[in-house]
Amino acid sequence: MPPASDPLRTPSPAPTTEQMLLAQNQALDAQDRALDEIHDTIREVHGVGRAIGAESELSRRLIDDIADDVERGSAGVARGQETMRVVEYRSDTKALHSAICFLVLLFVVLVLFKVG
Repeated sequence: MPPASDPLRTPSPAPTTEQMLLAQNQALDAQDRALDEIHDTIREVHGVGRAIGAESELSRRLIDDIADDVERGSAGVARGQETMRVVEYRSDTKALHSAICFLVLLFVVLVLFKVG
């Protein structure tokens, strides 16, 4: 291949207007196809983003419901514990033993008076 500065080499002819317009149209068509692909990808990403947003909203609502249920359950447990403390206080075994002794003594006294 002769060097570029070879005087025997004939320069390539300049492109015609039609060739330049054809090349420009082909470049524009390629850009249009690329933009269409980008547009489709953005639409897909947008759809995925909306789905993720809906799922996260549903998850947030479910977590809020669970938190409310836990709060109600904790309040119920606290009420139950308070009730147990009241029942435990009221059912003091000393008072029950004293009542049983009193009733046994009363029974003995009644039996003695009835027999005698």
